[in-house]
Amino acid sequence: MYIFNTFSMVNFLKRMSNIWKFFCLVCILYVGLFFFSPEFIYNCLEKFLFLLQKIAWSFVLVFLFMYIFNIFISEKLIKKYLQKEIKLKHYLIIAFVRILSTGPIYLWFAHLSRMKDQGMNNGLISLFLYNRAIKLPLIPLMIEYFSLKITIIISLLIFLFSFVNAFLIHYFLKPHSYENRNCVHG
Repeated sequence: MYIFNTFSMVNFLKRMSNIWKFFCLVCILYVGLFFFSPEFIYNCLEKFLFLLQKIAWSFVLVFLFMYIFNIFISEKLIKKYLQKEIKLKHYLIIAFVRILSTGPIYLWFAHLSRMKDQGMNNGLISLFLYNRAIKLPLIPLMIEYFSLKITIIISLLIFLFSFVNAFLIHYFLKPHSYENRNCVHG
């Protein structure tokens, strides 16, 4: 009976995701520390609740905004705007789409590859990737650690330099026509 329970526990741990394993490890660590230094744990919990209280409103607004964005902005809508002649408006749309989008960057690579095959230029792709540095869920924490003024300045600089980067990449990596690439000058 004991061996069966040990094997089922081992199988359960193997099936558990790494995130839950890490969470359980941290909980066990805090419980262990509680026996040695309860005042340390109370102090940590107090600081955590204070910080959570200060930034909770920001998290609610950010997640609400991202939820609304995911409902109303679709891939078809983005493609509709990118099929026409590309203007500054398109660059702004791409920049805001990336700032508001979530998820790991590697999941976007296949999507960006498809968009490039459909005619999206390299400048827009670089703009999209560059604006990944602005992460809405982390802005409340950045404001708490630095200040609102520094957070705004850094975010604006990232946003502005993403356009500089995109225009330079678009200028230097313009696709050449097929005839020019295959010409043999003799």
